[in-house]
Amino acid sequence: MKKDGWRFKDNLLGNYKDWKYLEWKYFSFISPNTKGFFCYSVGNPRNIFGLRKHIMSYAIYHHGITEVGAFETSKRNTDLSQTNKWIFGDCSIEKKDGGWIIKGDSGRVKWDLVYDCRSQGKGFEIFGDKKEGNWMDWEIFCNHADVEGTIGISNKDIEFSGIGYHDSNLGHWRPSKHPWFWFTFSKRSHGKFITFTLFKLRDRKEGYLLLSVDEDVYILDDFQINADIEEKVPRKYRIRARSKGIEIDLIVKVVSTELLQIKVFDLISLLDLNLLRCRFKLQIDLFGQKHTLEAEGIGEYH
Repeated sequence: MKKDGWRFKDNLLGNYKDWKYLEWKYFSFISPNTKGFFCYSVGNPRNIFGLRKHIMSYAIYHHGITEVGAFETSKRNTDLSQTNKWIFGDCSIEKKDGGWIIKGDSGRVKWDLVYDCRSQGKGFEIFGDKKEGNWMDWEIFCNHADVEGTIGISNKDIEFSGIGYHDSNLGHWRPSKHPWFWFTFSKRSHGKFITFTLFKLRDRKEGYLLLSVDEDVYILDDFQINADIEEKVPRKYRIRARSKGIEIDLIVKVVSTELLQIKVFDLISLLDLNLLRCRFKLQIDLFGQKHTLEAEGIGEYH
């Protein structure tokens, strides 16, 4: 597991290929009434041709209210040089013992959330050759966190208490050339928190499934996904996996979809991302102990 810092400092090549380096830190949250995410991103960190970008993106769903958007922070008001606190204009990430404090203000939404990590994650090399400058890693820093704080939306402050997740994607790659899908949910069953997270590239075989049972973490890289690929965004998935005493049969139903477009100069689309709200039905045999549970969660389809 890598330390939760900005990895571009160690992975830039020092040549023109660094213009396509992209790295983000993603924090999701879910409770019975409120769910969503905040994502802090940097592209082209060497500022080649003066085109470095710092972009915040977010989605919040609360009692029928939806806020989805993205905005850019200025280079002058962004500071990623510190060890334990990173500034994106009016937004920030601060590391603390066992977790993070994330804050921000977009003008439309505000947030001040504390993440206490309960289940660690894992770093994965998804594809590529770092020496050739064509690669992407997916790093889960926390698969299950307790989250407390406030979220401001529609001139209303929401006291939030729920579950969270924190990961990062990074590398020299173009998202448009390597689309993916991703899911996560967490639910208590038989006195234990079961957390399921999956990332799979759509155009390649690489992908991983991370399962946490309280603090124990299991990694599965051999799984099958069935979906109706005739649909622009599939509305139903079935995921099956079997590995070393673990059997999983998961049905994912997409309840709703919102499009998040992250643009450069308000013209060029850097990423068109379908944000999914889903219902999950999981049957799992974990070393002979069977669980069946239903949960709500979130996903992405790009």
